[in-house]
Amino acid sequence: MKEKRESDPRNVRRLYDDLAHLWHLVSPLEDYLEETELFADLLRKHSEIPLRSLLHLGCGRGHNDFIFKQHFDVTGVDQSEAMLEWARILNPEVEYFPGDMRTVEIKRGFDAITAVDSVDYLFTVEDLEKFFRTAYQHLNPGGVLMFILETTRETFRQNDTIMYTNRVEDEWLTVIENRFDPDVTDTEYEATFVYLYRKGKELEILHDRHLCGLFSLPEVEQLLIKTGFKVETIDYHPPVSALGSLDEFCREAYPLFLAGKSLKNIS
Repeated sequence: MKEKRESDPRNVRRLYDDLAHLWHLVSPLEDYLEETELFADLLRKHSEIPLRSLLHLGCGRGHNDFIFKQHFDVTGVDQSEAMLEWARILNPEVEYFPGDMRTVEIKRGFDAITAVDSVDYLFTVEDLEKFFRTAYQHLNPGGVLMFILETTRETFRQNDTIMYTNRVEDEWLTVIENRFDPDVTDTEYEATFVYLYRKGKELEILHDRHLCGLFSLPEVEQLLIKTGFKVETIDYHPPVSALGSLDEFCREAYPLFLAGKSLKNIS
C-alpha cells in the first residue's frame, strides 16, 4: 500500500509536502475554532468515561489541536513531517509523532481518538480495517473514536469541480478542485487541484493530485462493528465559520461517526 502511494502519479499530495506552507491559505486557522469546540462537546457526550487524553490521527498542521488542547491532553500523529513541523510551532504543548494512522503504535491508551476528516485518504477496505484496529487498540474502555467522511458513495458527484479564494495580507490563493472516479468498480477516486498562488505581484500556478477513498455508509459502519465498536452515525452540518470560502459549495450534511469501545466485556 505504501509503495502504491509513493509511486502512483495520481497521489502526489504536494499540499502535505513541499506546499505545506500554503495550508494557512487553503484552510485558515479561524475556520477550525467553532467547529472544534463542537467536536469536543460531541466526544464528551458520547463517551462512557471522563475524557482527559485525546489521540489525533492524521492531525495535519494542528489547527484542530489548537482548540482540542484546551480540553484534553493531546497527542498528534501524521505521516507528513512538513505538516508536523508547522503543528509543533502552533502547539508546542502537544506531543507529535510521525506515523501512519493504520499502523502506528503508541505504548499507552487514550480516552478519545479522532481522525476528523483524514479517513478520506484511506482508499481500500484493508486500509479502513487497519485503521479501525489501530484505533480500537489505542482506545481506553468507555472511550470514543470520532471521524467524518467528507465524501461517500452516496454523496459523490462525478467530475464535480469547485473553486474558492483565500487571502492573508499580500498572499492570495485560488484553489480549483476537481473530483473524478475513473473506475466505479473500485473504492477510490481522484482529486485534482490547481493552485493560483499570488504573493504581491508574483503568480505561481501549481498542480497537485490526491487519491481518496470512496465507501458507502453501510460498508464503514459494518467494518466498525466487526472491529468491536458500538457505532452511532449522525448527520453533521458544519457551522458557517468552518466553511469559510467553501460556504457556497458545502451546504450538505456530512456523516460523522462516533464509535465507542464498551466498558463491558473487556478482557
